[in-house]
Amino acid sequence: MTLRPSLPTLLALGLAAGLTSGLTSGCADDLGQTSHELIDYGTTPLQLSWMKASHNTYQAGHHLGGLLSVLGPYTHHVELDLRDTSSAAPGGAYVGNWVVAHDSGASSATSACPGGITFAHCLAELAAWHQQDPWHPLLTVWIDKKQAWQNLNASASARSPWRLDDLIGSYFSDSAVLRPAEVAAGYSLRSIVETSGWPSHLGLRGRVMFILTSDAGCTGNDRLEAYVDSRGVLARAFIAPSGESASYVTSAPNCFDAASTQWAAIYNFEWRSGSGTGVDECNAGTCYQIPTAHARNYLTRVWDIDDAGESDAASERPWGGSYGHANFIAVDYPWQQGGAGGYGAFPDGIYPW
Repeated sequence: MTLRPSLPTLLALGLAAGLTSGLTSGCADDLGQTSHELIDYGTTPLQLSWMKASHNTYQAGHHLGGLLSVLGPYTHHVELDLRDTSSAAPGGAYVGNWVVAHDSGASSATSACPGGITFAHCLAELAAWHQQDPWHPLLTVWIDKKQAWQNLNASASARSPWRLDDLIGSYFSDSAVLRPAEVAAGYSLRSIVETSGWPSHLGLRGRVMFILTSDAGCTGNDRLEAYVDSRGVLARAFIAPSGESASYVTSAPNCFDAASTQWAAIYNFEWRSGSGTGVDECNAGTCYQIPTAHARNYLTRVWDIDDAGESDAASERPWGGSYGHANFIAVDYPWQQGGAGGYGAFPDGIYPW
């Protein structure tokens, strides 16, 4: 797909693609693979939808036997944590690659990607799924960068922003990957989203969207800023900074400068209910970040959703909650329905209610 000058053009292209593909929500495609989509989003733009997502998909207990046990049957939105160093890796690190793991201990390394524990192994698994179902609903891959970049070198031996994009490009074609510059169409991503919104679900069938996140506050946001400063219009991934207050949504994210802020149109918040402290906190009724972002067409993801009540509140469902309009509700066990065992999330939906 080429660069789009406007959202209406995209919607027209998406409608044509949907008609020619002959796919409808929840129906099997020509390859016999069923695409999970609880509702038919059609031409609904991303900012007006909310979707159940998987938190730490790679981690033991967060899948039912590999990435593909979750991807497709229960969600199209998965997460991989990337570490430079881990005791699971030879010598503590791989050259030009990352370990998919939650922390430095060997036991936290992924067992969800056949063949190995690296980012490349998981990309290969995701690419194989994508190729089997080329008209799948939008696949989002949330990449949580757990450590600083090794350096900023454009080298296959470095763990750098360039190498991250290089690995993505090794497994997914340019036509498959939705790039920030494609949505921006020659303008500031932040401003074009504010004025025109995001592409539609129908227009994004068969596409893959990578979103880079990191730790809360300046520690993580500095890593995201380094990525956009290094890659600019060549970036293959979007960034989703954190923000502990609505002021970091209406103005620059914490520790971002004016130039890097123009690439910030997605936010990533940890959800907490009741007491608790932390710069990543999005605390129930005082979480004004989400509705503030929604009013500006920015996408939001919330994680650490522990039960259906929190999912309810984060999405502002019609029978409860008043804080929400989050787009990606990340839960540990996406195969559970809302309220099951105190976990799970309600099905997908469209705003406004």
